[in-house]
Amino acid sequence: MATAITGTTMELAVGVALWSSLFTAVRFILFPSRSHDFSNRIVSLVHAFVALALCTLSLHDWRHPFQPLASPASPAQVRAITVSLAYFIYDFFCCLLEVPFDAATALHHLVSIMGLCYGFLYKVSGTELVGCLWLMEMSNPCMHAREILKELGVKDRPLNLWNDATLICDHFHHR
Repeated sequence: MATAITGTTMELAVGVALWSSLFTAVRFILFPSRSHDFSNRIVSLVHAFVALALCTLSLHDWRHPFQPLASPASPAQVRAITVSLAYFIYDFFCCLLEVPFDAATALHHLVSIMGLCYGFLYKVSGTELVGCLWLMEMSNPCMHAREILKELGVKDRPLNLWNDATLICDHFHHR
C-alpha cells in the first residue's frame, strides 16, 4: 500500500509541476504580452478539456453514469481525481498571485482541494467525485473563453454571443 501511495503522490507532484510549466510556457513564450489572468485561463481551458475526457473515460456504465455509488475508486477515476487535484493546487497558488486578491475564488479552490484530497488519499467515492468533476468542468470552457475573448477585444460579435448563450445554458443545466 505504501508503494501505491508514494507512486500516486509522485504523480500528483508531477501534475502540479506540469500545470505550472504549462502556465510558464503560455505566459512567457506563447503570449508574453497578455495578462497573468489570460495565461491562467488558457491553462484552465486545457484542464477543462483534459478533465472532461478523463472523467468520461472513467465511466463504468453509460446507461447509469453515477453508479456504483460509495464504492472504491477505479484506477481511471483515481487518474481523473489526481490530474484535477494537481490542477486545483496549481490554480490555488495562481489565485494567491492574482491582483486584486479574490478570497471567494481562493476559498472555492481550497474546498475543491479538500474534496479531491479525500478521494485521492482514501481511493473511495470515485463515482461521486468524478461525476461532480464532470458537471463542474462542463461549463468551464465557455466561462474561460468568455474572459479570453474579452482580453482579445472580441465583443459584440456572433462568436461572443454564441459563447455567452452556451455558458448560460450550461450553467442552468449542469450546475
